[in-house]
Amino acid sequence: MVCSSLLFSLSAACSSAGSPPELQQINTTDPSFPGIPGDEATYDYLFQYMPLANCGPINPEALGDRTELRIFQGDGISDQDVIRYLGGLRRYYDRYGIHMFTRHSVIRVPLDHALSLNSAVLVQEVRAQTGVDLSQSLSLTSEQTAMVGHAAFHNVIEFFNRYAIPTTKMINIVLLRQIVGSGADPGESQLMVHAVAGLGLSPALLASFPSTDPSAALYGWVGVQDFTPTAFIGVDVTDAVGVLPDVVISHEVGHCYGLAHDTTSGDLMTPAETTCVLSLNDAQLATVDDATKNLALLSGGAVAAVEDRATDIASVIRSMFPQPAASR
Repeated sequence: MVCSSLLFSLSAACSSAGSPPELQQINTTDPSFPGIPGDEATYDYLFQYMPLANCGPINPEALGDRTELRIFQGDGISDQDVIRYLGGLRRYYDRYGIHMFTRHSVIRVPLDHALSLNSAVLVQEVRAQTGVDLSQSLSLTSEQTAMVGHAAFHNVIEFFNRYAIPTTKMINIVLLRQIVGSGADPGESQLMVHAVAGLGLSPALLASFPSTDPSAALYGWVGVQDFTPTAFIGVDVTDAVGVLPDVVISHEVGHCYGLAHDTTSGDLMTPAETTCVLSLNDAQLATVDDATKNLALLSGGAVAAVEDRATDIASVIRSMFPQPAASR
């Protein structure tokens, strides 16, 4: 099989046979959750890093902020992977005077990926959950498309139900092998396996997105309106293209702070940037500073935006099952 990648226009390794199931279950909540916070110094080893002289933002600040995290380790993610990515996160935000820390042990979760784009699996899940049989449908109504979208986010919803609801004044970091399951349909869906390196979800951006925005549609599919901001990171996808972990995890945490995508070259929030010299502008830093000091953007609120590649994900899901013109 020949695979090509959309992410950063670089190639990535194909998934082998015997891939994990597309829809995965978290049957029990880890007994350590939510738990009693410990001494953050006990867990500081998780964030160790070596300084990189030629990487990081070019406009360092001393904001004096702190952000508490809960860390989740998916199937196939090593302890060293956890340290590499958390170290990269602290290495980046240290330059802005934002201290990343945790007071809890890492929790293992039985997840390989966050999203499924396998149409047969999604049809089966919709039938199991709703009794609606879409297998003979030539096109779907918008309501039926929402059912498929909800099924596509099954693994995300499983995680949310166990670890993100009710909301807390922290950020969840979930390290997985990939964001889109490798059992995705051939063609555009399969390309997304290697196109999506991260997925940042936050209740912070609703006001800035019109109801017609693909991100709003995605959040309707997820079906939750208040939750702990969560960044899913695709470790295998990021490593396959040789991008510094700092870039992807810091970008996704930026979404958890309430930052939208940017289009400026050299900005951390510009998608598909490969350089490690990425910065936040003054307005973005003000948003982050407000979020960390007030926690207003990290809790409460309603539906918000899904990033990265919200438009691409929504388009792929819709393309699996064409909609009649009247319902588009």
